[in-house]
Amino acid sequence: MQLLFHPVTRDEPIYHSIMTSKDFLRHENAFNALIAVSTPEMLQVADKDGLTALHLACIIETVPDSVVHALIQAGAHLDTATPSNRTPLECCISELSPQYLAVRSYYPLKLACLSARIIVDNQLPTETLPALFNTFIDFHRTAPSKGDEYISLSPFSS
Repeated sequence: MQLLFHPVTRDEPIYHSIMTSKDFLRHENAFNALIAVSTPEMLQVADKDGLTALHLACIIETVPDSVVHALIQAGAHLDTATPSNRTPLECCISELSPQYLAVRSYYPLKLACLSARIIVDNQLPTETLPALFNTFIDFHRTAPSKGDEYISLSPFSS
C-alpha cells in the first residue's frame, strides 16, 4: 500500500499527513495506527464531510468490528454528529453489519454524553462551566472539520 503524505502544521495531528489517501483507512492496520497515536480529542477530528474515524469505520464494510470496539475504547464518541446530523450508528450500512452490532453494544449512552447532548441541543449557557467540561460538551456538537484543502475520505462524496 502506498501512502500519500503532505506537510501538516504544528497544531494538527500527525495522522492528517496521511489522510489524503482514500485507501488508507480501508485497512485495519491504518485504524490501529490511528488509535495508537491518537488522544480521545484527536479521534473526534473529522474530514471535510464531518466524518470521524468512528463514522468511517462504520461506513467501510471491510473494517472489522474489533476496530470499532478499539476506537470506542480509545475515546471515540458514539454520538458525534456529522453536519447532516448522522451519528456513527446511523452511518452503518446495515443493521446486520458487524460494525452496527459493535456500536449498538455500547448503548445506552453514558449519562455524561446524554447530558452534553441536552446542553447542546437546547443551547444552554456553558460559560460558567469548567474548561474541561466545555471541551467535553464540544465533542457533542457537529464534528470539527479539517480544512477544505484535504480530500474527503467519505465514500459518499464526489
